[in-house]
Formats: sequence, structure tokens, C-alpha cells
Amino acid sequence: MPAGLEQLNGWFTTWVEHEYHVRAHSSTGATPLQRWSTGTPRFTGAAQLDAAFLWEAIRTVAARTATIKFQGNVYETAPELAGQAVTIRYSPFDLAGIEVLHRGTSHGIAQPHTIRRHCHPKVKQAPQTAPAVTGIDYLQLLEDRRAAADGTAYSISYADLAPAAADRADHREASGDQ
Repeated sequence: MPAGLEQLNGWFTTWVEHEYHVRAHSSTGATPLQRWSTGTPRFTGAAQLDAAFLWEAIRTVAARTATIKFQGNVYETAPELAGQAVTIRYSPFDLAGIEVLHRGTSHGIAQPHTIRRHCHPKVKQAPQTAPAVTGIDYLQLLEDRRAAADGTAYSISYADLAPAAADRADHREASGDQ
């Protein structure tokens, strides 16, 4: 166990700089540091990131009631979609809100009518079991590797990136915030 937050931050920095950033990823063949430095496109916001992980299914809207049945739940849709095959887009963790699309056009979020299941059955998590104790101190091995390095490796001090408490107080006083 770390003696404090400072030691934990030191271990994390050592792991990131001497293990994570320099080990090639099995899918890309490049290290995370190489991929980051090439400027690969990144998501611009939380909403776009959430949308990237939504699941989809195709359902037919009931002709008489303009409703969709999905995972034991019933949702009301726009009346003009009655009898049409639609695509629903949803988060498997929250089935209360599903987006309805017809021919690539969004028709908004379906109104929940009857909700019996709140998450997709495939979301069930396996019971957590404690890993077997090996007696190997992985973080100490990384720390030893870092200490043995010749010192030319680039090092980031995450503590130095955050403004000091006094600097934050000075900034608040200068801006008039209390």
C-alpha cells in the first residue's frame, strides 16, 4: 500500500511513462504515445462519445397503437410511424430512453409507457473475485526500472501541472471571486 497520495501519484507516473506509453498495442502495432503524437481524431464532447457506444435494434411499430415493444418494455412513438420498421438506438445501461429512427431520420426519444426492465440483459456483470496473490510487487519492479534508466526519459510531474493553492487564491482575488 502506498504511504500517501504523493507516493501513489509517483507510482502512477512511473507506470504511465515506463510501461503504458512505451508498450506497443496489439491491435494498432503502435505505442499509445506514438498514436497520441500523430494527432488521431478525437471525440469533441461527451454527447458524441456517448453516441458512439449506443446499441441499435430494428423493431416494427404496432399499427394500431404506434408503440414499440423492446426487452419487456413498451414505448409510444410518433403516430406516423405506425406499421413501419424503425431502428431504435439505446444505451444498454438505461432502457428508459430510446431514440427512434426511420430511414436515417431521428423521430426523437420514444415515450416510455411500461418499463419492466431498466437495463439490457447482456449488461449483467460477473461476480468479482479477488485476484490470486503472487507475491510480486509490480509497481516496485516498475519503480526499479525507472530508477535504473539513464535519466533521459521524459518525465511529467502531474502535481506541477495543477496551480498551487496560493496561486488559485490570488487568481480568485484578482477576478473578484470569493
